[in-house]
Amino acid sequence: MFGEEKCRLFSPWGRVRFVHRRFSFLSSRIVQKKKQWLAQALDLRNETYLASALGVQWWLAIRDSLSQVIMPAEFYMIRSGGDLDFDSIGLRACQTDWPTWPERPSWDLIQRSQFSLFHDIGLLLFDGDSHSAIRFAQHLVLKLTRQAMQMEFA
Repeated sequence: MFGEEKCRLFSPWGRVRFVHRRFSFLSSRIVQKKKQWLAQALDLRNETYLASALGVQWWLAIRDSLSQVIMPAEFYMIRSGGDLDFDSIGLRACQTDWPTWPERPSWDLIQRSQFSLFHDIGLLLFDGDSHSAIRFAQHLVLKLTRQAMQMEFA
């Protein structure tokens, strides 16, 4: 279609043209929030730096483990009149994420799901070296745990 190149969601790939389905993310702010959380955990300025930090294929390598990260209930809520409440999107995402793991969400389970994500990222960063990936994941989970404890006691 003529002029479609000016559409911000249009892109050519070789001889094939396609339209990105980015608008599907508008219905799921949770994916975007998880990307923002991940960028912050990796000490990146924002989520737009994930590709440069993790490589071009980062999304394919970690999308499943990122989607399976269990976040505290407050993560899925929105502020409504000064209080945090579930909206339909947050409630649906919470109901999808939490049953991914075999037990009721707890701080330990949240940490294990984060470890799994960071291990996958470590495998990506360290060319499949499991020992380096484990050390990387342990370091990040410990860092996030310390930050959460500081916020709790502040």
